[in-house]
Amino acid sequence: MLGVREPKKYSSDYSKLKIANLACGGEQPPGTWWMHFDQNGKDRDNFKVADIKEKIPLADGYCDGILVSHFLEHLTAPESLVFLTECYRIMKPGGIIRIVVPDPEKFYTGTIQGELEWGDAYFEDRTFMQYALFYTGNPSETGHKQLLEKFGVYCLLLQCGFHKARQMQYRVSQLPPLADLDNRPLFSLYVEATK
Repeated sequence: MLGVREPKKYSSDYSKLKIANLACGGEQPPGTWWMHFDQNGKDRDNFKVADIKEKIPLADGYCDGILVSHFLEHLTAPESLVFLTECYRIMKPGGIIRIVVPDPEKFYTGTIQGELEWGDAYFEDRTFMQYALFYTGNPSETGHKQLLEKFGVYCLLLQCGFHKARQMQYRVSQLPPLADLDNRPLFSLYVEATK
């Protein structure tokens, strides 16, 4: 089932880490290491309202990890470069960034092979693939502005200073709390890179 996650228990203590969940929407897990940012909502303990596309309200070298889940596709390529440069700025040396986007390869393979049920009956005016990959939104929403695949994400990260970009699996991360919010495994691409 899409989006179902089991609670994680860790063998290590991550309480001293600082991990930013950028464009978090409603995904705000507990944990002292999380700092959540979104343009909607109200400020509270570990949640801040901020438009993070151009400036992330954190100091240079502040974060051990950054999670960006299903946000990058809502930016143009130039906006992505500005945003990822900001992510690089706030990351500690050796920190890990995790990018999650809709994966065109999974959609293509699943559709061609007919192995996956996309739930097309849910949408009256489009297929689920059209929604997830090409959704342009309506005037009151921010739709998808780019179609990203793994080498495109790698190049964006490299251009902004990150290195060792690699594809990861669902719920597997070099920094385990970054995978806490993994969802949509049937059609998501998970990429991590290091500062």
